[in-house]
Amino acid sequence: MLLLLLLLCKAVVSGVQDLIRLVAYDQQNVHLPMTTFTILENDSRVPFAIRLEGGKGVVYTLRPLEDRQTYKIKVAAKSYDHRRRGVQYETNFMIFISVSKFPY
Repeated sequence: MLLLLLLLCKAVVSGVQDLIRLVAYDQQNVHLPMTTFTILENDSRVPFAIRLEGGKGVVYTLRPLEDRQTYKIKVAAKSYDHRRRGVQYETNFMIFISVSKFPY
């Protein structure tokens, strides 16, 4: 499954700031907490990172984002069954982050 996400930000986005939380769900809309998240493609101008927090992936920036810019990140999520015997679901997130020129 591929999910496209658009995040609109005000002009001031400082470094090391959480931007978005990614969550994987099954077909019954049940959260899959045993999920790993990996950044597959990172914008070359500003490195983004991801950490696990309660079964969710938190994407954050390592440096300030420039205003009037759009950034792209591709993240892969692999959700395992409760016995960790295999991958139950795979999801790819394509995230576009657009930073406004105005601070509001």
